Amino acid sequence: MNPTKPDSHAADASHPKTLTDWYPADVKPVREGVYDTLMSGAVAQCLWNGDGWYYARGLFKGAYALLQDRQWRGLTEQSK
Repeated sequence: MNPTKPDSHAADASHPKTLTDWYPADVKPVREGVYDTLMSGAVAQCLWNGDGWYYARGLFKGAYALLQDRQWRGLTEQSK
């Protein structure tokens, strides 16, 4: 899989809406929220609060992500 060109944008149970392409790490989200992030080939859900990435799930939920240079993707339309 090429991380900048995901193999599928199809909605599934964990992502009920269509996803964007992966954005490069130097481009940060405009809106605060939870995004899929990509680090070393692994996808993790992280919260973008406007200033940095924080883990959104699991053992480290709420912790500041030490590695801030992350590719990310979001929904193609705003959640309601």
